[in-house]
Amino acid sequence: MFRLYVAVIVLLFSSLVNSLPLVQYPHAHEMYSSLTSQDDYRLTLGALEKINNQWVPEYEQRLAGTLDKKTFKLDEGHSAQEVFQYYFKQTQQLGGRLLFQCRGRSCGSSNSWANTRFHVKQLYGLDDKQFYAVFEVDGLDSDSPSSARSYVTLYGVTRGNKRSFIQLDVMQTRQKLSISATPEVIVEQLTQEKTFTLSGFDSLTGQLKSEHLSSLVAALKQKRHWTIAIVGHDFSPVSLEQQKQASLVLAQGLRDQLIAQGVKEQQIVAYGLGGLVPRVNVNIGMRQLYVVLVNGQ
Repeated sequence: MFRLYVAVIVLLFSSLVNSLPLVQYPHAHEMYSSLTSQDDYRLTLGALEKINNQWVPEYEQRLAGTLDKKTFKLDEGHSAQEVFQYYFKQTQQLGGRLLFQCRGRSCGSSNSWANTRFHVKQLYGLDDKQFYAVFEVDGLDSDSPSSARSYVTLYGVTRGNKRSFIQLDVMQTRQKLSISATPEVIVEQLTQEKTFTLSGFDSLTGQLKSEHLSSLVAALKQKRHWTIAIVGHDFSPVSLEQQKQASLVLAQGLRDQLIAQGVKEQQIVAYGLGGLVPRVNVNIGMRQLYVVLVNGQ
């Protein structure tokens, strides 16, 4: 009976972790791996700062759920930055929304990331050779109240002896949190990718929750010379005209909200495309909102 109980628990954990199919880098060797239930996981959403002789995060969120934690050692000739980008791109392709990232010394002390944050001494490397990112990935049925959401924490570092390591934490939770990307992340994503996926919006009006709105407004006020498009999509099982109308309501609702917050009216245009595009990010609901950079650097 006990063996059956253990088997059921392992199966449940496996089904949760396998719902985020990240493919392991071929030239990385798994050093440590654990799959545990956590009731107080610290999701670090900012750089580490030294306060009263202690390195503490600018911001963190406490989570409860299932933690899949892996540490990889890379073969010689494969850099931490290269493999960091490998997992970074995979997570984006799974519909991941970047919440925070930092590089090099802007992340803080590598010693603290290794020994205080991740508790893996091998991750103690050079402060200017470290990379960190946090993503939020909705479950396959994000419209369901019971859908699990994943938070992916990715850290890469190179040591003084040139050996490189990657830390990959995937925390899956059914907590319905509202965590916004930083303004810096929004600006960088729009600069590099020309598009940013929005979350935390009302699926009927398109209006953003306050923390998401504050970050987007701050980003756009940094780039007042930009022209951006708010683009709505609707993949509901209704006619194309109904889809287009509903998606335009979303885009116009957010545009009005941004203007009310002081973003210049001529800086924003709104489009509703309904279902006239491939549904690339199937993880993020039947209605989707994007910011697209039209003009600007």
